[in-house]
Amino acid sequence: MQPGYKFKAAKPSPIVLCLLVLISFAVFYSIPSSVLAQSGEFRVYPTRLMLDQQQFGSLNVTNTSSHSQRYRLEIIYLAFDERGALRPVDPDIAQTQGWALGPLMRFGPRQFVLGPGESQTIRIAARMNTAAEGEYRAHVHIRNMGTPTADSENTEESENQIGLSLNIRQNIAVPVFARKGDLGEPEITLLSSRYIKDDHTEKNGLELLFGFDSNRSVVGNLTVHRLSALQLNLKPDAAVSQIAMYPDSPLRRIFLPFEKSPEQQRVVIRYSGEENETEVIWLEQEIELHP
Repeated sequence: MQPGYKFKAAKPSPIVLCLLVLISFAVFYSIPSSVLAQSGEFRVYPTRLMLDQQQFGSLNVTNTSSHSQRYRLEIIYLAFDERGALRPVDPDIAQTQGWALGPLMRFGPRQFVLGPGESQTIRIAARMNTAAEGEYRAHVHIRNMGTPTADSENTEESENQIGLSLNIRQNIAVPVFARKGDLGEPEITLLSSRYIKDDHTEKNGLELLFGFDSNRSVVGNLTVHRLSALQLNLKPDAAVSQIAMYPDSPLRRIFLPFEKSPEQQRVVIRYSGEENETEVIWLEQEIELHP
């Protein structure tokens, strides 16, 4: 039996069942996007997959635990809210909005077992012949189902008892993208900036609100340079890496730890990334920060 909490009741109420579902749901979707491709017992590479011009790609799953694990793959849809937290999206909504990749995707294997240290390659392909121009997206959700014998253990219960076992395991969701046609360049604008104390980290810093208008997603690094430091080619005063922006999320609010100056100061905000092995600067703007 896998370690976990086991509840037994003669007739579990619907409320108990709902709570179990909600707990499992919250465990996965509360994980920050930056750690979705790494769990305590397995890892996946790459953490973000853009299919090539032939619409092919692959993921590699490695069991980093000390025992065999069974894995199951499925397609889910996630989107960013304004503050960058991932939220689930109904497949029908993703389809209506025109970015659901699932119906165009083929991938496999969808279920497999790995021993300690073993790896499995997941092949992914998309059929884009009849698709309209645009960017399509889905997340490959890789579920850790536990040891291969977990389901074969004795699960018999008396007629008046139902066993409920809640085993909390981290799952991994990797975004997969496919593009068709010339989608142009993204338009990213800095809408506002202010000093705040972050509710989660309780750190003081700078909150930046961006507007994003694009037919395709981007991922890049956000830096803040004091103007004097930039002129001297020094390291940025604040930086956050791997910031993703999606077309269906027009606003993006980002917090950077940044010491507030008692005096007025000028800084340069830069959001940049890499495309086709070339650095691209999508936004570079000088602003004035007031104490």
